[in-house]
Amino acid sequence: MNRAQIIAALFLALVCAIIFSQSDAGTRLLSCDRAPSAGAPGPAPVPAPRPPPAPVNVSKLMGTIVFHREADRGAGDMFLPYWYYLNGRIVKRVAESGDEQRDFSVLTAAGEYKAELVTQNGNGRFPLVVTSLGSAQVVAGQSTEVLVPVVELPLSARAAAAAAVWTVEWAQSVDKRLRDDYAKYTRAPIVSALTDARAALAANPAWSATVYVRLPDGEGGARELDARQVRAIVEYLDDEWWSDYQRYLALQPADDVKPYYDAIANLVAQVRKQTAELNGVAEKLEEVERQP
Repeated sequence: MNRAQIIAALFLALVCAIIFSQSDAGTRLLSCDRAPSAGAPGPAPVPAPRPPPAPVNVSKLMGTIVFHREADRGAGDMFLPYWYYLNGRIVKRVAESGDEQRDFSVLTAAGEYKAELVTQNGNGRFPLVVTSLGSAQVVAGQSTEVLVPVVELPLSARAAAAAAVWTVEWAQSVDKRLRDDYAKYTRAPIVSALTDARAALAANPAWSATVYVRLPDGEGGARELDARQVRAIVEYLDDEWWSDYQRYLALQPADDVKPYYDAIANLVAQVRKQTAELNGVAEKLEEVERQP
């Protein structure tokens, strides 16, 4: 065997006889024909496969609320539109004659719910009329019936403004009343709620077709409003607060009262414009409704 063959044989033996293993102290050389020392790490254990999670039985978590009309009457027997609520959340809106069903059901989590029927006509300082349908206890896997009465409410009636003659003294009293009414208007909870909602929707795009407002219990309580409700409320606010002044302005003043008349007319135009701007909330909600 020549010198080159000897060197090659020694190199091959060296490669076959040595392996590398990693330890905390660094890399060690171990002979292939020697067992690893007791401190050398062995192969990592392979965990046993876990069984797949059992499927969730929805019937054990969910129940059904069934809204049942007490009489088989058409939607035309009730003022349109009207809404069904559960815990302040809209679950159904009946907007047009023919949309109504004698019964409809809502699948929801088990628990206790406050069921309500809301209409937008009626007397009072606010157009939402809330009819409590009571408490509904939803049991998983079962149906709970809520009886819905047929609600027939009279339309709110406003007395026409008394005929008046524009005089300087009367114009001054109208101006004072208008300013007092505007101060009360700006403090009204629904005006504050819609003003805040408009500012929030201007800063952040709407992701839902409803807006949640918190009102006193006498004005509907905390609940969702959709675009049509918002527009009905804005229309109501304009009529409730400013319609009398519109009727006053329909009377033509004498020349000596004209400066007072013009000042009142300008202020009425400003407050009515401010009220109409609350429909910006409805416009944002309608953009979401139009999305595919």
